This record gives sequence, structure tokens and C-alpha cells, in this order.
Amino acid sequence: VWDENAKVVIPPRYEAVGWSNGKFSVDQQVTGYKKDGRWGLIAIHDKVVTPAEFEQLVSTGYGNIIATKKTGSGAYRTGCIDKNGNTIIPFDYDAIKIFGSFAVLTLRNSDGLRYGLSDLSHNIIIRPEWNGIRPLGTSHFAVEDSKGKTGIFSETGEQIHPFTRSEEHTSELQSH
Repeated sequence: VWDENAKVVIPPRYEAVGWSNGKFSVDQQVTGYKKDGRWGLIAIHDKVVTPAEFEQLVSTGYGNIIATKKTGSGAYRTGCIDKNGNTIIPFDYDAIKIFGSFAVLTLRNSDGLRYGLSDLSHNIIIRPEWNGIRPLGTSHFAVEDSKGKTGIFSETGEQIHPFTRSEEHTSELQSH
């Protein structure tokens, strides 16, 4: 990797530089590197930030990196780290998606996948017990229950619209 003056800042001694999704970017002065089949964080001036201990590393573009690692039991768990390699969301989840200052957390249990919501400090806003959560703009979330009904929740986890079927929303809109 070269800087704007064509000076090498990360020598070509890694299997790959960038992120495990195949994209290259620098996020808060760090990027990923691959060594011995695993990923770690490296600063742009070739200073290793974390060892190559992750199965996947993907930048969110805002200084938060979604990371997946293999546990002692062989399971893959996903968490979120910052540019210094500090864990900000623990490696307790099957998947995490970042939306602004929120994280949709995915857990697998005997009933299938369950979704919850936290802030980026891992303060749980909506417990991971729902069939789905998707953002509606920046401060509201559509939450699907086990009956396929959707309710609207605020960024504080308060339910602000009751659970209804999507066709009920459509008929409500058409009747007005």
C-alpha cells in the first residue's frame, strides 16, 4: 500500500490488505490485513494493531469494524471492535449490521434467528427476541413479531405503533 507520494506505507508481506469482503479502504487510519488465513488490523504506517485472529473483518466506514472469530467450540461468533482493536460489542452474536449509531444484533436459538437492537456501546435497546428489525430512517425501527406482524419502535426502544399486518397498514392508508 502506498501513500499519496508513492511511498510504501504497508509492505507487501501479507496475503491481502483491506477487508475480508474484498474491498479496500482505510477507516480511522487502519485497515485489515490477512496472514495465515486470518485477519487482523494494521495502521496505515505498518503498525500491527491486532494479531491476525479474525475469520472476517469488515469496516462500517465509521471507525467500527464488524469482526467474526472462531470460538474454542468451533462456532463462529460476531462482535464489533474499534480502530484500536478494543471490543465494543461482544462476540456473542451470529451477525451484526450497523445502521448509523445502532447495531441490529442477530442470535440463533431453537426457534431460528432472533433480532435485537443496541447502541454502539452495546446498551441493549430492544432485546434480541424478534423475527426481524429494520431501520425506518434514522430514529425508528420496524420490528416483526412471531406472527408476522410489524410494530414501530423508537430509538429508545419504546413501541410507538402497535403490531399489525402489512396489509392492515396498506388498507389504513387507502381508507384515508
